Amino acid sequence: MDDIRLRTLLAAVRLGSFSKAAAELHTTQSAVSQTMRRLEDELGCALLTRTHAGVALTDEGRALLPALLAADAALVRMKEEAADLQRGQEPPIAIGAFSSISNTCLPRFLKGYQTAHPRVRYRIFIGTDILSEWLLAGKIDIALGDETRLGNFMFTPLADDRYFAVVPRGSIP
Repeated sequence: MDDIRLRTLLAAVRLGSFSKAAAELHTTQSAVSQTMRRLEDELGCALLTRTHAGVALTDEGRALLPALLAADAALVRMKEEAADLQRGQEPPIAIGAFSSISNTCLPRFLKGYQTAHPRVRYRIFIGTDILSEWLLAGKIDIALGDETRLGNFMFTPLADDRYFAVVPRGSIP
């Protein structure tokens, strides 16, 4: 599957119309229709229903949409990294982290790493339950979170946390 087919499909889905997708992509409605037909042939299933009112995803299209979005994100990232390499820059390290980690530990971790590797750049993504999905999709290179949510991956503890309960005085005998 090439990126033109993927971008065409995602535009048609987002806009709900082949003609609107064609206008956005600076092509013809016929070219969009042919591109979608080729993509569906390649995948072996119908992705879109076509009516006089526009287009919508089929059940198969809805089932494949997360993978299609992940493929599009990976292609965009690959192009960004290739452009960085052409400019002589290393691609940034994409880090996904819980909000609490990004506000407390991450600045300290990055400061130490930055001292040893001053040319390294970072992209920080904040999330919780989505970190696993981002790892699988290639959106992030590393995730900082807990073993409950990220335990299906190689997990390396960075610190031991002590937990405390804060309660009003006199509430516990």
